[in-house]
Amino acid sequence: MFWNASCFYTDALEMTIFKDQLEVFQGQDVVLDCKVTGYTPAVLNLSFVAVEWRFVSTQQLVYSFNGGFIDALRPGATVTLENLKRGDASLHLPKVQIEEEGEYKCIVYVTPSKAEKSSSVRVLGKYSEASRRVCVLFPHNQSGSPKFVKESNIFFATV
Repeated sequence: MFWNASCFYTDALEMTIFKDQLEVFQGQDVVLDCKVTGYTPAVLNLSFVAVEWRFVSTQQLVYSFNGGFIDALRPGATVTLENLKRGDASLHLPKVQIEEEGEYKCIVYVTPSKAEKSSSVRVLGKYSEASRRVCVLFPHNQSGSPKFVKESNIFFATV
C-alpha cells in the first residue's frame, strides 16, 4: 500500500512486546517494551503515527500519542518520541504499584496499518534489604530450642 509519494510505505507491521509475566518490584520503574517494524522509511513521520497503551482488564487508557498529541492518563507514563520515530513505542512507568499488576496492550498505528499485542506484568512486594535478613529470637520456651517458621523471604523464630 502506498501512502502519498512523499510519506511512506507500509506492508504489514510486525510487533514485538515485552516477555509475558514480566516481574517488577513495587516502587520500581519499569519499561514495557513494544517495537514495530515493517515500514519505510527508517525514520517515521510522527504525524502519521499513533500509540495506545491500555490496561486490558478495565480497557483503561494508560497512555496515548496521536500525531503529536500526548495524553498520559497514568502520571509519569512516557514514550520517548525520538525512539518512536524508529518504531520503538516502549512505555516507561515510574514507581509501579501493586494495583498496576495485570495485562497491558500496546497498539501502534502507522497510517494506514495497525499492530497490537498484549503481555502481563506481575508486581512483587516491595523489595528491601530487610527481606534478605534472617531473624533469630532466642527461645524462652520450655523446650529450650527455637522453632523456625518461614514467611516470604524472612525467617522468624517462634518462642
